[in-house]
Amino acid sequence: PEAEAVETLEKAVKYRPSFLKAWLCLAMAYKKNQDGVKAESAFQECLALDTNVSNQEFYKKHLQSL
Repeated sequence: PEAEAVETLEKAVKYRPSFLKAWLCLAMAYKKNQDGVKAESAFQECLALDTNVSNQEFYKKHLQSL
């Protein structure tokens, strides 16, 4: 089920690159699966899409913990 969720999220951001919540879920799933390279890339997408300073700090915190 988890692999299917990641696959679905990857499709979501492929077809809708500005889908912030999908990027965040994908970043967290990659992090949980210890795929640091993909997690970092997904968190960077979140940073690029989200202008909320509080949210950006959240993404940066997770980036630092990879």
